Amino acid sequence: MAARRPRPLLPRRRSARLAGRRGPHRRGPAAHRTLPAPRRQPRTGDRPRRRPARPARRRRTRRPAGGRPGRHRRRPAAPGRRPAPDPVAAAWRQLALAAILLGTARAALDWSAARLRDTAAAHRRPLGELDAALTGAEELVHGLAARTDADPAAATRAPAVQLLAARTAGDTVQRALTLTGSAGLDRRHPLERHLRDTLSLRAQLPAEDAVLDALGEALLGG
Repeated sequence: MAARRPRPLLPRRRSARLAGRRGPHRRGPAAHRTLPAPRRQPRTGDRPRRRPARPARRRRTRRPAGGRPGRHRRRPAAPGRRPAPDPVAAAWRQLALAAILLGTARAALDWSAARLRDTAAAHRRPLGELDAALTGAEELVHGLAARTDADPAAATRAPAVQLLAARTAGDTVQRALTLTGSAGLDRRHPLERHLRDTLSLRAQLPAEDAVLDALGEALLGG
């Protein structure tokens, strides 16, 4: 009599087809098992698939010194071809900046006077000195503008007038802030803005040493 084959301890696994039919309500490890999609076998007459061509990358061009990419660099002009600066146009620019500075200083002085109107009479003399100095600078700028309009040779005096106007405007705003006190530095008041505008405008002007040196050189005939 033939010996009986021993029965396996573990149950045989079902085929993958039956395991794939199990739903999520069934228990077991095959409930969430998915089968990979079958690959399509290429036919004899099929053409091989080609990937779409990628767009060509744009190459970065280096920016040449002193110009934009794709443009030719300008050649420096010869010393003889460069036009000489117009002294009258330069004088008008200097007088315009001086007028802006003086207007800012006048606004700061008016606000300080309005704030100190109800205080003691000790502020009258300092405010009078500031008003006198500012009025003289304003008349100096207006007088040189009218003279330059009539005689272009007077444009050479514009640097000196601009220097005096810048000094007067800066001194007026600083002393007005000193008379007003710490309230002038509050952003709610316009005096703080006038101070910043005056300092920023004076930083854009030529250095005082360079202006004074040029005036002394012209006076000595150098």
